[in-house]
Amino acid sequence: MTSTVIRNITEVVRLKHRCSVPTELGLYAVVTKKNISHLDELIEWCVNIGLDYISLQLVYLPRNHQYYDQLVVDSQHTEKLAPVFNHLRSAGQRIRTPGNAFF
Repeated sequence: MTSTVIRNITEVVRLKHRCSVPTELGLYAVVTKKNISHLDELIEWCVNIGLDYISLQLVYLPRNHQYYDQLVVDSQHTEKLAPVFNHLRSAGQRIRTPGNAFF
């Protein structure tokens, strides 16, 4: 399933550029404990295929949610976010983010 999604996104971006379609394509991703270690790879992929923007959002779950401890990024994981945000800043010429407030 994942490879199909990746292939389809890549193809849509390729068609957009080939046909000079005046639209913007981007990616919204929800950041969890389970995917935080893959964010640098995701950012590079977005840049390399030519997406116009990327937006990352921390998962929000109520504290009593059954998956809260498995998914919600807590203070123990925030140090992993600093390099990700630095990566986004350095990629700023090649891909947009929601802006400085994002950082």
